Amino acid sequence: MMKKLLTASTIAALALSLAGCSGTSEEDAVIATAETFMNAMIAGDGETVCGLSLREGEVVPSDDPDWDGCVQSITILSDALAPELEAEGITEVTIDKATVTGDTATIKLEDINGDIFHGQTSVFALRKIDGKWYMDSPS
Repeated sequence: MMKKLLTASTIAALALSLAGCSGTSEEDAVIATAETFMNAMIAGDGETVCGLSLREGEVVPSDDPDWDGCVQSITILSDALAPELEAEGITEVTIDKATVTGDTATIKLEDINGDIFHGQTSVFALRKIDGKWYMDSPS
């Protein structure tokens, strides 16, 4: 089975929303990737989430034997979280800042939408591979 692509802090990020504008084009690309990933999580779009995720530092192709399991797990997770997100009025995540250092980046999200996740702050890592940014997972 595919190694866990999502951490508890990824789940917490579904309850988060920050607004603002961004800076450099690399920062913009990181923010776009992270927002696409987080909003796909909310929507249960496993194809997008899995396609933007790294496994042990590598891109997972859609013909990987574990691909379907990844996609299905996103649907299950999204369905499970939907009532809580709806109750808090959370429909999307926007990110205002990323820290980019070469081919790595981080985003920081803070829970500003109530106490579903008890005010947790989550930091997410991204990595650029072959010119594209991906959400990095612990190996």
